[in-house]
Amino acid sequence: MISNLNVKSSDGRILCVQTFGDPAGRAVLFHSGTWEGRTLYPPLIEDAKRHRLFVIGYDRPGYGGSTAQPGRTIADHATDVTAIAYHLKISRLATIGFSGGGSHAVASAVLLPDLIVASVAFCPLRPIESPSVELNTDEEVSPASTFDPLAARRALEGEREEILAITQEGIMEVNMAFPEKQRVSTAFLDFHYTSMKAAIAPGAEGPLDDIRAYYTPWGLDLNTNRIPIGIWHGKADATVPHTHGEWLAANTPRTEIHLTEDDSHRSIFENSYDEAMKWALPHFDSSI
Repeated sequence: MISNLNVKSSDGRILCVQTFGDPAGRAVLFHSGTWEGRTLYPPLIEDAKRHRLFVIGYDRPGYGGSTAQPGRTIADHATDVTAIAYHLKISRLATIGFSGGGSHAVASAVLLPDLIVASVAFCPLRPIESPSVELNTDEEVSPASTFDPLAARRALEGEREEILAITQEGIMEVNMAFPEKQRVSTAFLDFHYTSMKAAIAPGAEGPLDDIRAYYTPWGLDLNTNRIPIGIWHGKADATVPHTHGEWLAANTPRTEIHLTEDDSHRSIFENSYDEAMKWALPHFDSSI
């Protein structure tokens, strides 16, 4: 049964959390992409049934039922992951993240080596302070070394209204605009838009703070990493170029990258999910 609960952060904020599976099983925490929230990816739920996993999703601050945390950085999420793990009595955890959530999954490994056994990151963004960074997001916030909160808010509010108003027909039109090899399934689109609509129903604070965090130094040293990280990135990704994943792999110890020729930003997640989970789960045994 899917359960939803509230967890209090170390500074008193509310974190809205979703869980499924056996609390005594291997724990896997999902870091959703920008615009998305705690809704668990359906194949992750199926894996929980097959492999006795305890899977967890949560609304980052400002999304869904979680209290906003203006000015948060990528590194700040580590205290929230710690609070969730403590509340659920979890001592070892794997993470999996998509897009902006992939960046958070990388950061989890670096910052929480005593908790995280392995991290999977699909099409993550690299730190803005890295050289020659390219940032090209669905949110239509222009790449720049500085963050303009007013321009970002206007763009994100418009995008939010479009997402909330989109119909099933509109979703399929978006998918069909991609070349065939870059499209995703109807089931994936249903999950993606269901998660987004729930996450941004209260407002645009969540995506606004996510975007601000992408234009801010992460607040950690990637060179200190000692946890296995696997990055999956498609060379046809027009949202976060695959050079982001390659840079992270080259500049973060114990990180390997898996590149595909034809995958887009979304299709890499759907098409490589099973492979990534087969890579991640054995680390529970090797980390003992």
